[in-house]
Amino acid sequence: MSKPVDETKIERIRNAAVSIIGREGVQSCSVASIARKASVSVGYLYRHYPSKEALINDLWAIYFALLNEIISTLIADRRGVAYVVEGVVRHILKVAGESEEKARFLIMLLHDFSIDIDSSLSVRIDILAAELMDMIAACPECRSGLTKEDLFFALIGVPVQYLTLRYSHIFKLKEGEFSSVDHIVKVALNILMKNK
Repeated sequence: MSKPVDETKIERIRNAAVSIIGREGVQSCSVASIARKASVSVGYLYRHYPSKEALINDLWAIYFALLNEIISTLIADRRGVAYVVEGVVRHILKVAGESEEKARFLIMLLHDFSIDIDSSLSVRIDILAAELMDMIAACPECRSGLTKEDLFFALIGVPVQYLTLRYSHIFKLKEGEFSSVDHIVKVALNILMKNK
C-alpha cells in the first residue's frame, strides 16, 4: 500500500520551485535546492516528480488551468474580443501585483527555451487559441490577417514584457513609476483592434 500524499509538502515543493526559478532561472535551479528550500528530502521530491522538468510542467499545468478558466469565463460572457483581452491583461497584472515571485517565475519560464512543454498542455493551449481566433474572425472591429502569435502577444506578451521591463536590472522601474493598467490594456488592444 502506498503512503498518502502530504499535500502541504507538495505545495512547499511547488512554492520553492516558483521562488528559486523566479529568482535564478530554470538552468540555475536544481532539484536539491528546491528540496532544501521546501524542507523535504531529494528522494521525497523525486517520488512525486521524476525530474525538474516534470515539476515545471506540473506548475505550467496549474497556472494554465487558472488562466484557461479565466479566459473561458470571459469568452462565455459573450462580450467580445476587447472584453477578453482586457480581462486577461488585468488578471495577469493583478496576479503580478499580489505576488512578484509568481510573476518572475512565469517570466522566467516564458523566456526559457530549455524546458519542453508537455504535449497535452500544448494541445490545450491550441484549442483555446483556436476558440479565440474564431472570436477574432467574427469580430468586425478586429484587424484582418491576425495570427495566433498576434493573439498570444496581445494577451500574454504585452503584460509579461511590461513586467519584464519593470523587474529588469537594465530598465528598472520604481514602484509608482509604471504605466497605468488602462494604458497597458490599450497597448494590448492596439495589436488586435482597429482604431483602439
